[in-house]
Amino acid sequence: LMVYDLASKKIETVAVRDLAGDPDGMGCYVYAIQWSAFDASLLFHRASRLQNEMEFCAWSPETRQVRVIAREAWPTGWIDPSPFRSYLDEHPEIVQHPEFRGHAIWASSRSGFRNFYLLNLA
Repeated sequence: LMVYDLASKKIETVAVRDLAGDPDGMGCYVYAIQWSAFDASLLFHRASRLQNEMEFCAWSPETRQVRVIAREAWPTGWIDPSPFRSYLDEHPEIVQHPEFRGHAIWASSRSGFRNFYLLNLA
């Protein structure tokens, strides 16, 4: 994953291969890439080659660091590669509820049931 800076005309490589479930160094799939509506972070998913572990991550252009926001694992099967998520900053009603800025709703079946979680993107 690379980011091109229009002003400096430089390319920054994002270190996406540090997936916790990749002890053999097989690499990972990277997808669902988009800029955050909350801050300057680049959001993306990375999944193990076996697709039984997935992390929702943010890369900061200031620190050049990747941090994990949410992690899903299903050791005996595979996980949904594109779980439902809704960024609350993208909703017009956010002005009435500023305490939810920088949050997302995340769907997960990690407990065996479909549950929704409130994620803090910061």
